[in-house]
Amino acid sequence: MDYTQFYNQIIQALECNEPAVALQMCQLLEQNNIKTGNGYWLKGHAMAKLGHPSESCTAYRQAWALGCRQNMFEFRAKENSFRIKDTPHSESILQVMEEMYQDQYGLSQIPLPEKPTIIDVGAHVGLFSILASQQYPDARIIAFEPLAATYEALKQNVEFNQLSKVEIHHMGISGNDDVLDFFYHAQESASTSAYFASDMQELTDFGLKAEKLNVTSLDHVFEQFKVEHCDLLKLDCEGAEFDILRHSKCLDKVSRIVIEVHRSEHWALSSKQDFKKHLLGLIDLEEDQKPDISVCSVMTQAV
Repeated sequence: MDYTQFYNQIIQALECNEPAVALQMCQLLEQNNIKTGNGYWLKGHAMAKLGHPSESCTAYRQAWALGCRQNMFEFRAKENSFRIKDTPHSESILQVMEEMYQDQYGLSQIPLPEKPTIIDVGAHVGLFSILASQQYPDARIIAFEPLAATYEALKQNVEFNQLSKVEIHHMGISGNDDVLDFFYHAQESASTSAYFASDMQELTDFGLKAEKLNVTSLDHVFEQFKVEHCDLLKLDCEGAEFDILRHSKCLDKVSRIVIEVHRSEHWALSSKQDFKKHLLGLIDLEEDQKPDISVCSVMTQAV
């Protein structure tokens, strides 16, 4: 049976900012044992707009299971919801959304000034930058994403949601200026790495692609974009974090770093505290000049 007209009514309710009405219509489908991918997808939108992020992600996953492979999502940040686009065929977005909903980076707990400068290295499609822009409306946010398709989604998300204070750049950041091969899989837009290609090849036997990209140092970023002080540096760059910390001379201008540490054959430390101690040891500064570091997650492999 064709439910197009009913779906259009749900879409109209969402566009008229009536998510409760849209949700009731989606639930009516379920009560009549009509379970379709489009129905669950629209339910995901309604749940996000109503401030139920966990239920929203569940509905999106139910839509995926029923073959609905749209790449436009509703993302809740504080009191607002944002329309978010991921790269085609990617399955990373819901995991990243859940990490943001769980405040993985501790953004809500970090004391920053009213008008902070925030640098987002490994911005993906922009969820962290969106959260930061809502937490600190007067912030200067500079976001970097190296992969072309992911950067295009980031650009569309910033423009569509009118995030005028988020500066975006198609650029990879590393410890030094270089040209690197970035490896990625179309279904994992959040997993792009020039550092752990062998690890990524272990995770998939097909579809791994490479893109040769210029990367620049964090020191050059500070110089090029005239950053005199960075209140918060977020690093989620699939292994480049170590080179950035080891080689950057500008870290005395950074107050705090939040970092997601990924699996590595080189680092087999057992706890976040161990990682924090190790990461601080990479920074070539006097102890009283080093930024505070928060480790968000640790994924290790024993050597």
